[in-house]
This record gives sequence, C-alpha cells and structure tokens, in this order.
Amino acid sequence: MSAPGPISDPLLNAEKPSKEQTRTDYMRTHQIEEAESQIQTLRGALQNPHVQEKAAVAKRLRAAEGDYDRRMPPDLNPQERDRLVKRERELREHWSDPGIMPTAEEMRKRPPGAIDKHITWDRKCKASVLEWKQIQILLHKGDEARDIANIEMHRPRTNTLAMDNPFVGSTTMMSFPSPQYQHNYDQINWAEQAKDHENRVNEQQEEIAKLRAELAAKGIEDPTAAEDTGQPLTSPAVGSQSDSEPERTDEDLRTRKRSEARLRSQKADS
Repeated sequence: MSAPGPISDPLLNAEKPSKEQTRTDYMRTHQIEEAESQIQTLRGALQNPHVQEKAAVAKRLRAAEGDYDRRMPPDLNPQERDRLVKRERELREHWSDPGIMPTAEEMRKRPPGAIDKHITWDRKCKASVLEWKQIQILLHKGDEARDIANIEMHRPRTNTLAMDNPFVGSTTMMSFPSPQYQHNYDQINWAEQAKDHENRVNEQQEEIAKLRAELAAKGIEDPTAAEDTGQPLTSPAVGSQSDSEPERTDEDLRTRKRSEARLRSQKADS
C-alpha cells in the first residue's frame, strides 16, 4: 500500500465535475478497515508455506492494493476543503429542493403524483446526488458515522402534494389486512366475538354428547370410544403429557371428525 500522493483528483480540480469524473467510489472508514484487513490477510497467505497457489494470491493482492489506492480519499488542504464545502452546499440545495424532491411522508404514503415526482427528481438530480455523496466522504474522511452521505437526512419536510387521499403502501405485494377490515377495525367487539366462539364450541360438544347418549340408549357401540377420550381439543401444557396420553396430531383430529360424521349418519339411519 503506497501512501497517498499529491491530490490530482478531478473532483477537486474542477468547479463542476462531469459524470465521468464523479464515478470514483471513495471508501468510507469501515470500508478502509475492511480493505486493509483483506490486504494483510493476502500478504500473510503469500508468506504461508502451505499455500500452493501463490500466483493466484499475488494477483488478488495486486488487485486489492490497486483498488485501495484508487478508492482511498485524499487528504485535503484548506483551499480544497473550502471549495468542496461550497460545492457540497450548492449540490444539496439543488437536489433537496422541496419543489422537486419528494418528502419522506410523500414517499411513504404515495399520494397522487408522488411516483411521477420521484421519477422526475431522480432524472434531474442523480448525477448531483452521486457527486454530493463523494464530496461528503472526502470532507468527513475518518468519520465512523455511516449516514454522512445519506440523502434521507436532508429530505424536505414541507409537502407539495395533496395528502387528502394517500395510499399507504404495504411491506408485501398483498394488501393485508383489507381496506374494509382496517376501516371497521375500531367497531369490532373482540370480547363479543370471543364469547360467540366459546358458545359455538359448547354447542358442538353438547351435540356430540347427545349423539353418544342416544347411541348408548339403543345399545349401539360408540365407534369413537377407542379413538377419543372426550376431552376438549386443547393443547397440553409442556411437560404435563404422560406416556398413556399421546400428543394429538392432525391425523388424530381428522379421524375424530370422521367418527363424528359416522355418529350422525347412524343416528339418521336409526
């Protein structure tokens, strides 16, 4: 790794760099540490007598060192720093203009016109944003903060679109819960629904008990006696299940339902 030489980067020597000049991807602090660690590992591999592919390791080392030298942010003198501070402000004021850059709320709620506004902003400001990111990395060399070049830190807060009818997006491709469910959520009586469910379960259990009593009165053997103990379908607590009471499976539940259907059928035939 060679020490950084005199600053000759086009980003520093031009008032308004071109698109080709802003494609240098300078490394951030954590990327520099990762690159240095990789180079040290490759150098150690070259010295390791057990590594046989020395030529391949040497090739990777040369590529890593070249990438390190190319992407290392150069040190700035006071004149260069002043020029970049001015350029950073100009770029930020351009791409963060509330008239063209969507706000965080507009991006999240997507009111009518939000998508077109974002596409227009991206086309007009992409080059400015890329240049601004590189300038930020140059100005904050050695700073461990990971959001120094994050445009979300500078999004405008004043909406320019009508927010009366926004579309709140979902994290998935499906709209769940449905809009009707969301609209009526506050009107749902959850306690009443739980009570209705409990009543339906009790009614089913009473019906099953009546069917078994009628079969017993007619001397018909209960076909579910060997399959079911008659206990409610509740999951046993962990550690409370004995060897004589095996855990219910989906197949057991299906068998019970078939047995109950046979009970009803025998009652109807009698």
